[in-house]
Amino acid sequence: METGNNMNYTVKKLMNGYVSIRDYKVDEAVLKNKPITFRYGNSKMTLSPKELVEKRFQFVKTAFRSKINPEQSYRLYDYKFTPAE
Repeated sequence: METGNNMNYTVKKLMNGYVSIRDYKVDEAVLKNKPITFRYGNSKMTLSPKELVEKRFQFVKTAFRSKINPEQSYRLYDYKFTPAE
């Protein structure tokens, strides 16, 4: 979801303090030069397009198949969740 200059992403759960997001959502934000704001409960963290590239990490390197479109695959990018004060 986009609002103004940010893309918003609601996180349902953290894995070892990291948020996971599909690669194509990050690629879209970087291409549009928009930050992504991750929301988890009442906390939020915003990463700039530059940070989205530099802080990218992958726990799982394999590609996943989409359940909606089995011909489409994606990878997960992980980011350490450090909420803004």
